[in-house]
Amino acid sequence: MRSCLLLSVSLLVLACGAVEPSPPETGPVSGTRLRVRYEVSGEDRVFAGFHDTERGETCWFAGDATATASRCLPPRVGVSEFADPACTTPAVRFPAGWCGELPRYAAEPAADDCADVAEPSAMWELDLTSELSTVYVREGDACTAVPVPEGDRAHAAAAEIPLSAFVAATVELADGASRLRERRLVAADGARQPMGAHDTELDEVCDPFASGGACMPAAAASNAAYSDAACSSPAVLWQPWGCDPATPTYVKVRADACAAATLHRAGASLGDSTIYYDGGGQCTPQPPQDGVAFAVGDEVSTVAYARVVADIAGRLRPYLDVADGVELPVGMHRDTELGIDCHVRQVDDARRCLPSGHGVLGLPTFTDAACTEPARVTTAFADACTDTWEDVRYATATPLGGCPSDVEVYEVGDELTPGSLYLRNGEACDAWTWDREEQRLYAVGDVVPAETFAAFELVTE
Repeated sequence: MRSCLLLSVSLLVLACGAVEPSPPETGPVSGTRLRVRYEVSGEDRVFAGFHDTERGETCWFAGDATATASRCLPPRVGVSEFADPACTTPAVRFPAGWCGELPRYAAEPAADDCADVAEPSAMWELDLTSELSTVYVREGDACTAVPVPEGDRAHAAAAEIPLSAFVAATVELADGASRLRERRLVAADGARQPMGAHDTELDEVCDPFASGGACMPAAAASNAAYSDAACSSPAVLWQPWGCDPATPTYVKVRADACAAATLHRAGASLGDSTIYYDGGGQCTPQPPQDGVAFAVGDEVSTVAYARVVADIAGRLRPYLDVADGVELPVGMHRDTELGIDCHVRQVDDARRCLPSGHGVLGLPTFTDAACTEPARVTTAFADACTDTWEDVRYATATPLGGCPSDVEVYEVGDELTPGSLYLRNGEACDAWTWDREEQRLYAVGDVVPAETFAAFELVTE
């Protein structure tokens, strides 16, 4: 019997049988049926769902970070109307100017919006080969005919598709001894999609994006009130909505707008006690309204996180929130060639990393005292906590009524002085003044060619 000569760790010798490589510790993973799709620019990769090789279509696992199970579903729209006078056959009406291809599927929302399983109650394939001129809506016990407006398109459901036709997955936590673990949906075929971080000490999904330097429970309330007339004892007015519990468990507290948040357990209910709000140094009493006030209890330890730019080669590098070994993509990238932060967006016929941020102000802003010459300007604001100003090298705009792919990027020119612009106020045309300590306005110049910005290519593993 011949033995196999091990040349290197990565070399597979066919005579010894195939050796499956170990999946990466973090990030999405392909399965035997679902293959990971990425938008790729150099070494920068953005997760773009899965390709279902059995159905020949793109799918995503539905649900937010708190879902415990899901299915990989293709793009779909919610059922809005019916195709028959008995209101039994679902139909969907697409408004005039619908952007992009019409989705092939329609879905009936889950009967329980708060269920841990993220999937609709039913799915249908739409008949896109023929259009309806009349749809029906259910109004109580009646089924009422409604003509389809000119320009709109309406299509009936062709056939219901059993949910079992789509790959199911359940939540698991990544192995390890660290307090934070990657929370992931793992499918029967081995595919894996990250779903955020889980704090094993608190047994809570935690969110590093809006918590000021720590990974905190995603459902934690934020204090905005006080229980004393000096506004020194934090309280929280809890107004549950949707699937929120009747009482809060945790509260995020900030000493001031610029301080990092600390996490506390929610204290006892304050019932009908008067609560107080800090309105610019004035502590104002107000009875609780449309909610219940709770005291703020003891502080709870959290895991610190840092926002970093990935250390990879190439022009684009993604931002990551890193905490206790868990890496969470932010959805923002650093364009090292242009020196800007950018987000991936559709523009023309390509996906490109376009500058973050600033919109274009048009009417009713003018450059002349008669309000006859429209102005195009953009606004930058100061960060009161760091005494820095937003980057205003570029501004973006989508034409009114346009599609997302109609977005255009403009050069930003010189700063404008207060009083140099005019606003129409009824019949009057008044000079516009502003405080440069709080905001600054800049002229918007020419369109920047889309090719200026890095493009992404869609790749399936």
